[in-house]
Amino acid sequence: MRNIIIYIAAALVSISCIRPSDSAADMDADLKKLVVIDPAACQGDTTIILSSIIDSLQVINLGEGSAPAGYMYKLEVSDAHAVMIPYSDTDSIKLLDFNGNCLFAFPMPSYTGNVPSIVDAVIDEPRQRVYLSKQGEIIAYNFDGSEYAKYTIKQIHNPSLFLYPDGNLAVVSMCFSDLGDTVAVARFNPDIEVNGVNDITVCHYPPLQAGISSMGSLYDVTDTKSFSSKMLFSFVHTNDTTYYYDEQANQIYPHIVLSDVPPRALVWGAEFPSGYVAICRTDKNQDYYWLDKHDGKVRKVSFFNDYIGTEVHPYFLFGDEYVHSFILKYHRDYFNNILAMDSLTPAQRQLVESILGSPDNSIIVLRGKLTHNK
Repeated sequence: MRNIIIYIAAALVSISCIRPSDSAADMDADLKKLVVIDPAACQGDTTIILSSIIDSLQVINLGEGSAPAGYMYKLEVSDAHAVMIPYSDTDSIKLLDFNGNCLFAFPMPSYTGNVPSIVDAVIDEPRQRVYLSKQGEIIAYNFDGSEYAKYTIKQIHNPSLFLYPDGNLAVVSMCFSDLGDTVAVARFNPDIEVNGVNDITVCHYPPLQAGISSMGSLYDVTDTKSFSSKMLFSFVHTNDTTYYYDEQANQIYPHIVLSDVPPRALVWGAEFPSGYVAICRTDKNQDYYWLDKHDGKVRKVSFFNDYIGTEVHPYFLFGDEYVHSFILKYHRDYFNNILAMDSLTPAQRQLVESILGSPDNSIIVLRGKLTHNK
């Protein structure tokens, strides 16, 4: 484990005390607790069937030509729209509706290195806006492609974005320790009149790792999503911990930690209504650990869905929703193999056929609600 010993030492959370939350206040208190998942305490294996935790899985076809010529960096989905961020600066950032109509498209700004110039997006349906994040700046666009506002924030580097149900926007920053930097989280009402950086309240959190990582001194935010509209996030290079940001208190709390992490492993944590999961990936293995909220036991877990597949990427596990997006031309053979399975029900077969009936240069979104989320 990478320099998170101090947090584990401070964790007086007993696994046996974990219980489901009964109210919003209970959930907020639970998110401030440090939950330690210990692989050494595993008591067997378990399987979670995706169809048992996902309601109303739907296939959204964003239309022929929605996919970039190259690879897709990220797709952000709302109730009616999707923003596609490409990897290459020869492709365009697009806002599409679920009928495949492109509302705006403009070229990805050029960049060098592994991180694109635009790193995240969030869609604000009530205001009909899209927020895009880049180095030190958030840019708001109206759905017609016109620019609404720019928000410049000190010590906010390539931030991930999160939109709360009340309309406040939160950003969480990469952290450059060699600049004497801190992890920075900001939240603000995007309707403010922008006069300068002092308009936005920033929460600073001490650097989580003193040394320089193998990729330099960059703390990379892996994702910013929700659990019942609460913001959780992880960092690549302090990757054994998932954090919770309390918007009202403007504070950050370590929330989920996986103990005994192998060297150079990548770890993500996520929370479901019924338990916590930590995914540990090394060059040789990818292990999933489940901590059940009801009985407090740790088990190795496999996620399985016999008509979509057996692989669940950690990013899919964040949030009140299950969202999996992909470019069909890279997955057509995979779904042809799924279609050949004898065990498919008629409804499952129809769903897979609807995927395969799309053009190769389409973006496909599989979307469903996690069950038991209130």
